Amino acid sequence: MSRAFTPPPTMSNDDIRTVADVRRDIWTNAFKGMGMGALLGVMGHSVARFGHQRHWWSVPLNRNTLFLSVLLGITSGSFFMATVTGKNEVHKLHPIFQLGAEPPPENYEQKRMKEIELGKERNRLFRRQTLERTIRNDHGGLSDAHGGHWLNEADSQNKAEQWKSR
Repeated sequence: MSRAFTPPPTMSNDDIRTVADVRRDIWTNAFKGMGMGALLGVMGHSVARFGHQRHWWSVPLNRNTLFLSVLLGITSGSFFMATVTGKNEVHKLHPIFQLGAEPPPENYEQKRMKEIELGKERNRLFRRQTLERTIRNDHGGLSDAHGGHWLNEADSQNKAEQWKSR
């Protein structure tokens, strides 16, 4: 059996009725949207057929495109109407959302700021450890642009002279 038929004991009869009313409104408006979408799909197809007769475009229209336009109208109309109804009536559910919620601790902000500071300190220590490990393993420095291998000035001058002599 669905949980909708066995609400939690924290909900009063008014809360149960409110949830049922919101759910019913969403479903009824979704079906209204299906009807309006079907009508708009048929009207859109007839406008497209009119444009095809006037040679405004050369897209072939038949009963398959009619079926497609009706189905697209039905789905988009029901989705649009159900979404709008749900967004318009969600304010009725806000008190019900708070029924089973635990109140936040009294010093929540202080605890949160302490956790943030501990996280920053932990990140700082981790960065320091990885920096020391990088330097200790003779990677040659902080920059990884050269893969940690830097050229000596003398080597680069010798290579430049070799290039000039070619």
